[in-house]
Amino acid sequence: MPMRRIVSLGLVLLAALPWSAALTVVGLWAWFSPASDGPMARPGVALGVGCAAFAGGQLVFLACVADRVFPRATRRMTVPVEGLMALVFVGGLMAASVGMLTDGGVA
Repeated sequence: MPMRRIVSLGLVLLAALPWSAALTVVGLWAWFSPASDGPMARPGVALGVGCAAFAGGQLVFLACVADRVFPRATRRMTVPVEGLMALVFVGGLMAASVGMLTDGGVA
């Protein structure tokens, strides 16, 4: 493996691993930590934000880390998993949006 590829892979991993870990932790925090007031106190918003953040973290990990560390992984396995995480991400955003728009909005 050429040195340029090793350095490039290392830089991508240094950026993507904390990014995906932070999104995953924020998603789990939104799921399991009850908010007492504010927009996150609504169950639909908290669940939607949690799903979107968690799926976003997994999607970043899959696209930026796993695809580069294992470049010969079969597309029959990786495409459906990445597609599922993308659908969960979009679904979480839509659920959070609907939760914000119902019940009188943010204020």
